[in-house]
Amino acid sequence: MKIAIDRKHNPPSSTQIQLLADIVLFVGIVWALMPQATGIPLHEWGSLLVIIPLLVHLVLDLQWIVAITKRFLKRQPGEVRFNYFWNWFQFVMMVIASFSGILISNAALPALGIPIVVDPFWLEVHLFSANSVMIMLGVHLAMHWQWITANFKRYILRPTPKNGAAA
Repeated sequence: MKIAIDRKHNPPSSTQIQLLADIVLFVGIVWALMPQATGIPLHEWGSLLVIIPLLVHLVLDLQWIVAITKRFLKRQPGEVRFNYFWNWFQFVMMVIASFSGILISNAALPALGIPIVVDPFWLEVHLFSANSVMIMLGVHLAMHWQWITANFKRYILRPTPKNGAAA
């Protein structure tokens, strides 16, 4: 899989950068949400690394976040309001999952010399919030599916020119 970018003539667009960051974020989140498949050490370290593409995603969407926040009390389409609330709720659940995950760390913090005594309360909070994030991610993807598929087709599945001709 490669994203078709003509670096000689056109630098990557913000949409291309966002699509690439979102793919990395999605793969990272799915990977982080499967500790049974990766093992606890990779789950914990991978979950910490997912913060990077998440921050890129938020920075690239910052204009939208600010614009909707500024005009929130004005008339907005229901879809925009739902998307706005859903994104905030999903962000809060990701923060809770991350925070509780740190509090129950069996690998990352002990590897850094920080001993942890796992509290069953935080384990339950972590399991609930992580499972919630999984469901919320599905709804988030469904809400943005048209943008995802259109840009995936445009930048990733774009047919390569025949006979080596330039696109």
